Amino acid sequence: MLFRRAENICAYAFILFLACYDDDMKKWILGLVVVLEIMCCSNASAASDINVSTDVGCPSFQFVFARGSGQERDNSDDWRAFSENAKRLVKRRGFTYKIMDLEYPAVSVSAPNLTGVGAFISAGKSFKFGRSVQTGVGSLVAYRSMVQMNCPDTRWILMGYSQGAMVVAQALKYFKAGELVYAGMFGDPELYLPEGRGAWPAACRGKNLSPYRVFVPNCHADNGSLGTRNPYEIDRFRGKYGLWCNNGDFICGSSKNLFKNGGHVEYRNGAYSQAFAIVDKILTTNRVSTNSVRLMREASSEIYAYARQTEYFVAPGEEIEIDLTPSISIEHEVSEYLWSFDGETFLPNDAVILRSFEAGEYKIFAKVSDGFNESDVLEILVHVGNFAGPVTLPAPTILKLLRQDDNIWLYWRAAPDGAKYAFIKVNGLGLDYVDASAGETRISDVEYDDLRDIEVAWMDADGNVGEFATIDMANFGSEITLGDWSETLPKESDDNADVEPPKEEIVKTGVTFGAIGLFVVIIVILIGIKIAGSSYKKSP
Repeated sequence: MLFRRAENICAYAFILFLACYDDDMKKWILGLVVVLEIMCCSNASAASDINVSTDVGCPSFQFVFARGSGQERDNSDDWRAFSENAKRLVKRRGFTYKIMDLEYPAVSVSAPNLTGVGAFISAGKSFKFGRSVQTGVGSLVAYRSMVQMNCPDTRWILMGYSQGAMVVAQALKYFKAGELVYAGMFGDPELYLPEGRGAWPAACRGKNLSPYRVFVPNCHADNGSLGTRNPYEIDRFRGKYGLWCNNGDFICGSSKNLFKNGGHVEYRNGAYSQAFAIVDKILTTNRVSTNSVRLMREASSEIYAYARQTEYFVAPGEEIEIDLTPSISIEHEVSEYLWSFDGETFLPNDAVILRSFEAGEYKIFAKVSDGFNESDVLEILVHVGNFAGPVTLPAPTILKLLRQDDNIWLYWRAAPDGAKYAFIKVNGLGLDYVDASAGETRISDVEYDDLRDIEVAWMDADGNVGEFATIDMANFGSEITLGDWSETLPKESDDNADVEPPKEEIVKTGVTFGAIGLFVVIIVILIGIKIAGSSYKKSP
């Protein structure tokens, strides 16, 4: 066998043309990549990495899960929740399928800590994270191309958790409209919800909610810890996206406190059940919207009470909109909507109600029924008062950046009251935080060719992160001066002098020398095509 993990070659070839060639050349190179996929991905080695229900040949549906940072393939709680719910759906519907936990590095990103306070931070893990995501994208796209070539009628259900959500979202650009049944994103670091912006956002009143918003109870959530992916939903897949972001999830942006991230590890407790209930209804009727919100609990019946929003923050007398139309009955149709404002008596009403409240705290219970002795109840919270919205620290004033070998020295103006640390991001990835009073830090292990931006925010003693100042590094030379500056590059302190940049880990790809040789040949072919294409364009 020439390859032990030939699908890696497919992925890396795909990444190569993504990184190095213009749009015209990508079309030619993609053809070569597809040929390579046929050669290497249709063999038994590739098949050995797929958990297949039966020897079905071309399945009706392909389930793919992309795991989060640091999770072991085929051995995480999220993978188990995904696969159990997928198999429950298959057992119910009786169609042929294949299911896999996508093979890609899913590199671990350790939580920032105080070990680097006042000293330096390493940007190396930022670049490893970016390469991990791109490898995952290449792996999924290569596998999709192989399946499409051999089984063009197979349809896809894709779900990604945390880093895996980024993989799925970026890979979807290479899928056709008719291939996708549903894409679920859980704890997405690139969440985008414009209705959550501002001190008094529309989401807190249940207004202007994004169609892909499934479970995001924090109405102030507007962007993830790695920024935003805008547009979030690809046009040809409208109505096929679902976004989950638990309370207390710093990664997807429902928490602005670095130390309040417990919600990020709770999607296995109900979110995947909810996602597959939506998939089940889509497969049954092909006409159920995905713009729903529901309490996160394990589904136990065949009817599910969903609401567009489950928590509201409004001023006294201000009207809110509560919408139960996304509720689902798998076998039938929802026939009755009942509401309780006292916790005891349920009265029928419309699926959508408008209501205002006096100052106070309220619990509303909504019940849906399908007329076949099946019903489900959810709880809705309403907070009524004069809310000013979360208070955040202002963006720092960055004075200067200086380049020195593979280091960048970063300097900032004195921190305001309440700012204890400076929180640093490189290429969107939160790396570490340093003592704000130091006025400077060194970012080591920088790969300038892959450096997009550096972001800095103040953080208080409790871990609350303020607004970010962003420096575009696209045209960074030896220095960037952003404010009044009269100092020179500081001398190495004793703390920094003996610190070596972290060594890159050797990524085991499983590629044999024979595979490496073939990959080199492909690179040569790609370069030849590029040269030929350039010559062709120059010819009269």
